[in-house]
Amino acid sequence: MDRITIFGVSGSGKSTLANELGKKLDLPVVHLDKLYWTKDWKEVYSTKMEFKNAVEPFVKQDKWIIDGNYKKTLPSRLERADVIIFFDFPKWRCVWRAFVRIFNTDKPFDKPDGAKQKISFDLIKYILLWPNKEMLVLAESYKDTKQVFIVHNNKEIKETLSKMC
Repeated sequence: MDRITIFGVSGSGKSTLANELGKKLDLPVVHLDKLYWTKDWKEVYSTKMEFKNAVEPFVKQDKWIIDGNYKKTLPSRLERADVIIFFDFPKWRCVWRAFVRIFNTDKPFDKPDGAKQKISFDLIKYILLWPNKEMLVLAESYKDTKQVFIVHNNKEIKETLSKMC
């Protein structure tokens, strides 16, 4: 287990699991949101391809955990990963978690330094329009060649963590 990619709907807990796995497996963790956004929630890269190219050096490394969505980066991450974890949480729960997250006074570890948690119409829309079924099919298409975990709730996150560590 040297390369793990975690993706799924926003607000599901991908970054938290990435950090837990990183500590337990002694693997470096890359949070894509931290690379993609400025502290004022502006995009760092002018094109999706520019961002994809910025992520590639991380993907080429021998050991990593990369969490986040960013469809342009998914093909190379999925191909290179030993383990794929897909978060298929109910969207209502993710909207709720995104809302609750704004009251968390801890520094967001998976966001750029200085960024404050916020919720916006765009984030809610992104969560509600996230193509769960399409992404589930994509994750499951690797079941014959990689270790794939599909998690639907916090209990399954804990089960996945115990199976991996």
